[in-house]
Amino acid sequence: MKAVSTRKPIAAGTLYPSDPEVLKAQVTEILNRVKTPAAESPKLIVVPQGSFKDCADLYAEAYSTVVGKHVDTVVLVAYSETEFFNFISIFSGDDYHSPLGSVKIDYLMRDEFADEDDDIFVSDKGHFNKDSFIELQLPFLQVALEPGFKILPIVIGNQSKEFCDELSNAMGEILPSRNVLIVICADMISDPTHPVDEISVLIEDLKVELLEHKTDHFFSRDLKNKFQSGAFGPLHIAAKVSQMINYKTLHILKTQTELEKWDNGDHQVTYFSMAYTRTPKVRQS
Repeated sequence: MKAVSTRKPIAAGTLYPSDPEVLKAQVTEILNRVKTPAAESPKLIVVPQGSFKDCADLYAEAYSTVVGKHVDTVVLVAYSETEFFNFISIFSGDDYHSPLGSVKIDYLMRDEFADEDDDIFVSDKGHFNKDSFIELQLPFLQVALEPGFKILPIVIGNQSKEFCDELSNAMGEILPSRNVLIVICADMISDPTHPVDEISVLIEDLKVELLEHKTDHFFSRDLKNKFQSGAFGPLHIAAKVSQMINYKTLHILKTQTELEKWDNGDHQVTYFSMAYTRTPKVRQS
């Protein structure tokens, strides 16, 4: 069977508009909600795993920080919620499409990543799921960034610490000197009986853990008074990679917690909008 070279939109018409004019107008309106971005010149941003309707204000905060930015490649990292596979998957085709047009894959960088680690594969796995949150990012990137960028879409099939560390190390080796924007798709899930007014405490604790790079507990069974699950692997990657590329100042721009009804029960989901910028220089005395 011949591999698919083009990844066409799957979520258009459900998680975001399928009409190009309507979509561009909506993305522009969302970006314009933030007049003065709260963070400047990030190289790594964290965006929610949610629809335009549910997470518009969070998308606004994250992507407003990169409006007009010129990058060569956008590296996108997401976790596959509905399809398990025991490796890290970089799309094998030539481009991803959104209703606003196609974006080419950076195949040279893809080859570098595939050569860097045995658990990073060039594959279609995880890229055609309905929960592919990478697709949701394309319209924002196409409107916010200067045209001409390529993408490297990466989907994690197994959120083990081993795989997340391997991907982090590969990113730390390849990306520091490159003109890239790293987009991490993530959220966290707490016990649905946990009082919503106490979620802010969990968020503040999480911020400290991310800043101090103390995220190994994400992979532990000892999660008392912690977020219980979610796309914790990408957040762990964000914390590690930010250190490696020397963008160590973390801005939590906005959070949002919703009680959601899923097929397997109620879940209390916290969505994040974050940006990592350079550590401010300290004048030598």
